[in-house]
Amino acid sequence: MYRQIALELSLSTSTVRTHLHNTYAKLGAVDRAQAVLVATQRGWL
Repeated sequence: MYRQIALELSLSTSTVRTHLHNTYAKLGAVDRAQAVLVATQRGWL
């Protein structure tokens, strides 16, 4: 998953991983599924 995002954005997989983990932390989520749930509950999706 990180690799595909990294390729499409011309970033390293480590950069993508870092940004995603920082985003999860700001949402109070531990993974992508929980982040989607939080975003849905807040009306962002």
